[in-house]
Formats: sequence, C-alpha cells, structure tokens
Amino acid sequence: MKYFKFFLMGMCVAAVFAGAWWLVIISGVGVLAIQRSYSILALGVLLDIWFSVSGASFFYIGFYTILFLVTTVVFEFVRSKLLWTS
Repeated sequence: MKYFKFFLMGMCVAAVFAGAWWLVIISGVGVLAIQRSYSILALGVLLDIWFSVSGASFFYIGFYTILFLVTTVVFEFVRSKLLWTS
C-alpha cells in the first residue's frame, strides 16, 4: 500500500503540472483514502491560493481544500468506526 500511495501522490503532482484537474481530484482522494496525507491537504490549499490569484471563478476558490478536508474527515471516521484502526 505504501508504494501505491506514493504512486498516487506522484500522479496528483503530475496532474497539477499537466492541468488535468479531474485527475488531481481522483488521485488526491485516493491518497487520502489510503492514509492521511498532509502534503495532499497542503497541495489543495496551494491550488486554492493559485486559483484565487489567477482570477478564477468563485466556485473554484476553496474547492480543493474543502474537498480534501472532508475526504480526510470521512475516511478517518470510517477507519476508526469500521476498521478499528487509528
């Protein structure tokens, strides 16, 4: 699982550089489903800052931070209640 997590993290970063935003979401959520990752959460914050500086529409600002944060909270809850792991 460790190598799969690193593969998805690399895919997420490569998708940012390629501009494949759907792949950023899929790989970012995949990484967070495997294990909590502060680097993916920080990437979401950096993407939101970049979108706000570049003048993107209001919908995009805060989207990645909220999506990755909610995903982290949900998967941590599932792990603690269903899988009995910390």
